[in-house]
Amino acid sequence: MLPTSSEIENEQDIVEEKRVYTDSKDYPISTIRDMCNDGDIIPQPEYQRDYVMDDKKASKLIESILLQIPIPTIYLCEESDNSLSVIDGQQRITSITRFLCNDFKLSGLEELQDLNGKYFKELEKNNQRLIKQTTIHSIVISKKSQELKYEIFARLNQGSTKLKPQELRNCIYRGSFNKMIESIAKSNSTLPVLFHEENKRKQYQEYILRFFALRDFNNYASSLKKTM
Repeated sequence: MLPTSSEIENEQDIVEEKRVYTDSKDYPISTIRDMCNDGDIIPQPEYQRDYVMDDKKASKLIESILLQIPIPTIYLCEESDNSLSVIDGQQRITSITRFLCNDFKLSGLEELQDLNGKYFKELEKNNQRLIKQTTIHSIVISKKSQELKYEIFARLNQGSTKLKPQELRNCIYRGSFNKMIESIAKSNSTLPVLFHEENKRKQYQEYILRFFALRDFNNYASSLKKTM
């Protein structure tokens, strides 16, 4: 049976509602640093994971830039105030900005071993220029599609083993309950003593959520993961 005209129109409306409007831009690294420092790029909006790249991995990224190895595309979202929040690429953007601001020195480089131990300010001028002038391809989600940024973030990260389950939940399940868990994890001073570890990659939030999931465990029949 063929679909009616109203069914076709309804399907088109649904597709249009979910359509993502984008623009492509190539930002020089120096521009990205300046935009981050000025608050024009927000590397860590509330739905993002924490910064987890250590100095050795960050150094490898800088080495790739110096070797002119293409850097993966970053995804940004144009917000109502015209700032750009980072959907995907936070680790790269933060690492690059940190290095250009002399927050860490290069370490663990294998191809450019002579640069190990150097801060950005200590590099030769030609290498400084090479880094600053290198562009990173960016997909910018327009304002009219900004409400879809959470779904885009989830889709980009669901297939990645690098994203922890609680980091993904923090994006997908937004609301007052999630905000409460975040508040407890960040403000309760007894948690480091209770859990015997630092709060890395939302570990505290995971434990707190498990408490709520297990508190009423007799009343659910699904798995703990699904309940969480």
